[in-house]
Amino acid sequence: MEDSGTESVTSDFFNSPIFADSWSIQSWSQAVTDDTPIYMVNSPQNIYIHNSSSPTHLTLRTTRLETFQSAGEINSNSSTIFYGSIRTRARISGSAGAVASIFTFADNTNESDIEILTRDLTGEFHATNQPGLNREGNAIPGASSMLIVPDGDREGDGMNSEGLSSGGSSMNASWTDWNVWRLDWVQGKTEWFVNEVSVDNKTIGVPWRESSFVLNMWGNRGEWSGNMSVGGEARMDVEWVEMLYNTSDQDAGTLDGRGCEVVCTLDASGVVGVQQMMPSMASSWLLSGMGWRGIVCMLLAVLLPTSI
Repeated sequence: MEDSGTESVTSDFFNSPIFADSWSIQSWSQAVTDDTPIYMVNSPQNIYIHNSSSPTHLTLRTTRLETFQSAGEINSNSSTIFYGSIRTRARISGSAGAVASIFTFADNTNESDIEILTRDLTGEFHATNQPGLNREGNAIPGASSMLIVPDGDREGDGMNSEGLSSGGSSMNASWTDWNVWRLDWVQGKTEWFVNEVSVDNKTIGVPWRESSFVLNMWGNRGEWSGNMSVGGEARMDVEWVEMLYNTSDQDAGTLDGRGCEVVCTLDASGVVGVQQMMPSMASSWLLSGMGWRGIVCMLLAVLLPTSI
């Protein structure tokens, strides 16, 4: 966890095509400013794999050292995501003063976030279409919400922890548990789900530019993350990422040789990482109704091998 960001990756898996063709580990840094009181740098050493416990998972870590904050981030190589459904099974733990973020990003005015602050209560998280603040530093009405983590379907089996059908419980969950975090982005609307329960939707500040997908774990002693004590550490464990999205890249490929005529769903197969084509009538209705452009149906799933 050095401060240069040039450290080597922690596993050869990250250099293999199965990972490197779709994802990039980041090494950028953030200088000290009035808003970011401590130097922060992303290090490849903060991205590593646990395969000694079940389930096998990827970990993103941030640690506070004496003179800087070491952070971890991975980005999708594709920056032409244009509407889609992104789901991540993850849990968060560790010291106060960190932010776990799951989001789409094009620029500071085209960004949709799921953010978990480790200084918050473990049943709370934030959903935002950026910017959440105006130039005067005041909250933009309708841009950001503090939400409760619902119990819902945390195992992907259609049942909640009480053995009831998903969404049939008044119980709340904790972000320290495994939860399925989901962001659906369509024209004019973003919607957030946790454990297959819809918790919020927004029409304010909906992104309109092609974007990339980002996972990161960071802190900078700023007003948003808060201060992490020296020696503190926080982690986001990720079992899988599943993305079904449209792309403006005409060269990205086709599905079943039909390209723009195809619309897919992740919800019909019941298996993580497996998409299913919708009937042609439904596809035509969606394509005409949503006004999507340059559509190619793309599925990107990260399912870690059981031994690395």
